[in-house]
Amino acid sequence: MSFLFGGNSQQAQPSNEDMVEKLLTRLNTAVNLDDRRGAVRGLRSFSQSAKVTVGSQAIPALVDVLKNDRADVEMCNFALQTLINLTTPDREYDEGSVPPDSDVGVMFTEMFVKQSDNVLLLLSLLEETDLHVRLNTVKLLTTLLNNRSKLLQESIMLEPVACARLMDLLQERREIIRNEGLLLMIGLTRGNTQIQKIVAFQNAFEETVNIIQEEGNSDGGIIVDDCLKLLLNLVLDNTSNQSFFRESSLFPRLVSFFEQTDPSAELWNLRRVQNILKMLEFIRVFVSSGVPQASRSAHQSAILSSLLFKTLCDFGFNSTFPQRHAVLRTMGEVMRRNEGIQQHFFQYLTPQKYPSLIALLNFSFDTSLSFEDRYSAVFCFQCALEGNSTLQSSVASTLFPQNESGDTPSPSPGLLLCRGLLAKDLTWVAACEFAQEKILQVALTGIQSPSPQSLLAICVNHLSNLKSNRDRIGMISLIACWLHDCPYAVNTFLQLPDVVQFILHMVHDNNVRDTPALDGVTLCLFGVCVSTNDGTLPGFDRGALLEIIHHRIGTEDFLGRLEKFGSCDEMKIACQTPYAFHQEQTMFTQPVARTLVKIIQSIKGVIEGVSDVEQSTSPGHASSASVEYHDAVIQQYKDFIRSQDQELQQLRKKQSDNTNQSTQINDLEERISELYQQLESKDKELKSCMQERDEAMNKALMSESSRSAQGDEPSNDIPCTSSEIASDSRSAELEDLRLQMSRLQDEHAEEISKLKSQVHAKEIEAENLKNRYQEENEEFEELKITHQELLIVLAEEHEKLQDYRSRLIQNGIEVSDDETDLDTTVDIDRNDQNTLVTKNEEEEEEEEEEEEEEEEEEEEEEEEEEEELEQGEEEEEEEELEQGEEELEQGEEEQEELEQEEEQEPEEEQQEQEEQEQEYN
Repeated sequence: MSFLFGGNSQQAQPSNEDMVEKLLTRLNTAVNLDDRRGAVRGLRSFSQSAKVTVGSQAIPALVDVLKNDRADVEMCNFALQTLINLTTPDREYDEGSVPPDSDVGVMFTEMFVKQSDNVLLLLSLLEETDLHVRLNTVKLLTTLLNNRSKLLQESIMLEPVACARLMDLLQERREIIRNEGLLLMIGLTRGNTQIQKIVAFQNAFEETVNIIQEEGNSDGGIIVDDCLKLLLNLVLDNTSNQSFFRESSLFPRLVSFFEQTDPSAELWNLRRVQNILKMLEFIRVFVSSGVPQASRSAHQSAILSSLLFKTLCDFGFNSTFPQRHAVLRTMGEVMRRNEGIQQHFFQYLTPQKYPSLIALLNFSFDTSLSFEDRYSAVFCFQCALEGNSTLQSSVASTLFPQNESGDTPSPSPGLLLCRGLLAKDLTWVAACEFAQEKILQVALTGIQSPSPQSLLAICVNHLSNLKSNRDRIGMISLIACWLHDCPYAVNTFLQLPDVVQFILHMVHDNNVRDTPALDGVTLCLFGVCVSTNDGTLPGFDRGALLEIIHHRIGTEDFLGRLEKFGSCDEMKIACQTPYAFHQEQTMFTQPVARTLVKIIQSIKGVIEGVSDVEQSTSPGHASSASVEYHDAVIQQYKDFIRSQDQELQQLRKKQSDNTNQSTQINDLEERISELYQQLESKDKELKSCMQERDEAMNKALMSESSRSAQGDEPSNDIPCTSSEIASDSRSAELEDLRLQMSRLQDEHAEEISKLKSQVHAKEIEAENLKNRYQEENEEFEELKITHQELLIVLAEEHEKLQDYRSRLIQNGIEVSDDETDLDTTVDIDRNDQNTLVTKNEEEEEEEEEEEEEEEEEEEEEEEEEEEELEQGEEEEEEEELEQGEEELEQGEEEQEELEQEEEQEPEEEQQEQEEQEQEYN
């Protein structure tokens, strides 16, 4: 009994739950603004230590603070910081990964975002001018986006002006807000095509490029890296945004990115290298294999015309960039299957005055470079010739010996390729570059051999001396591609001495079998001799080779090993992407891998008896089929050339007709102008003659009047003067000219009018087509924008209607299913309208009136539902107020009882103490 000795019992410290509850009570009931601000500050301090307690109880109160106390900047900042602490995950996750649902921050994020009004509230806070309010709002949106990106993206899509408000962050002069806005836009545009399009049309491309240039292009820091991430998000897998970037004429502004703007900075610091690599990745998006061919060609033309491709070439061949392979890969992607850029690259000279192909071959054969750099040079060389038979033929022509004087020949692509094929550790690289359709059609003689010998024979002899598996795979793959679909090459190959025994020896070699890639290409080389065999070589026809496979290898073993080769990692990597580099697993380029896949399929078809090649095995039939095939190809070329020649003749004839018509029109116009000039001169002469005649007549009349005054008799004959005679003759001549001119006009008027009308019609037609294209293009863009806006508005209205219905249901008000009934009636009306198109206008007007009545009924029902909802909310508010008053009264009564008990306690203690003293006495 501590009260006997004057001691006080130690009171227990209040728990976090009790403190949070008291702070919430103060926040909800306090009238003084300082008390409310202190309560929010206290909640912020407990938001990390008691995260679960604060988050489960205080989020609605914090939202009310943001709604009602926005004028108090300090309190608003405390509330935003508290929400940031509550929604932050318990630990950091990798970029792009989705935090698990069990994370407390993720749970509170879902609780906050599912109320769409909360997101709209945050978007409205972005209109505030205070630095901390805007900054904390952006941070909170970024945190919510990182936790649950899809939920936040859907909420933002419901607000039409949301993206515009967020784009204003990129124009913020305060860099700290602008930088946080960049991070927000990166997360917002990730994986959402609709938001990407809306943001792009809000001028995101130009604003981002402006920031990049303000920060110093590639010399900029982490801000440039964020801008490049945003650009990549906007164009990745989004064809419309790619076209919009091209049409905005922004490719020329990327040229300066590859220049060093800060001479004092380190030339190749890590940040600059990373920025350049991201910019190269951004350029490759426009020309990747997944882009439609029409859009890809337009992007390639824009890159060429903007001098960006020339800048890439100068940067790749001249600079000391440590990641040269990325530049060469980008150059190859840009010019792949575009003859215009390929021709430009073929004529390009490096800053060292080397032809471009020679420079690429030198890169690929330079063993001091990394394997990735050399592979990128091979890839760029292949892209420079891919699909361009003209350039392939030009390179193939350099394979022939050009120097007959005995001097050392000048370097040429063909000579370098042949040297690389026969050089140590360069065979694989040269074989990959050699594997072009037109180059493989060329056979050489007299290369590094005293006796005339074909290049195929030289390659086979060199194969037996190779030790590296990579070089052996490259050489065998080259020979297999050479023999594919070429019976002449197969016969030449099979005629080489002991070549079949050499291949069988490699097939049975255990070291070869342990390497699936080498084993597979060896089987493909033997199999292509079967599938492309025309049967004209005795002892090595298709039947004989199939017998060898059956007895010496085993048909099932042969097919099983081919199947294993087709599914090995090296083949999968090469077939998936044009740039098939994967460190040590890189054994094939994509063109070679695809050819090997075709060989495997043809071999299986021959052996299993399902290929068309197996339809006839007789030598005569196969040879005749080969001849017919070549004849058909030649005939196709002849027909194509003939059709082109006919079109050319027709165009020339039309051009000559047009020139003749134009000359005729010019001659007629000149003749008419001359006649007009003559007519004007004659008119002037006639007027002068008429004036002279009038003067002479006046003089004669005056003389006659004077004579009559003197008494002389008037003369009846007035003499004709010379001027009158001249005027008569000139008037006759003028009349003749007029008749001649009218006759010429009558003769050629119809022809002139016809020609002029034709020319005018063509001009009008061209102008109409141009205007029509522009109008349709503008109309299409407007329809796209309108469609997007309508979808957003429709989703917003639907969400509001669902919200109203849910609230009515929560309030216990019955809601009918008129909405579904109205949808079905609208659908029925639409079907009826489609079926009754041919009826008269009166029925259509009646149907329109019915639809308007139904819409009015639907609006009336919605208004009734809203009124019921408002009534329900008012009733709920009244009930809550009554309950609050009752609770408040109960609390006051309890407090009075506690005070009375506290007053009674000292009296009782005194009485007990007196009783004890009496007992003691």
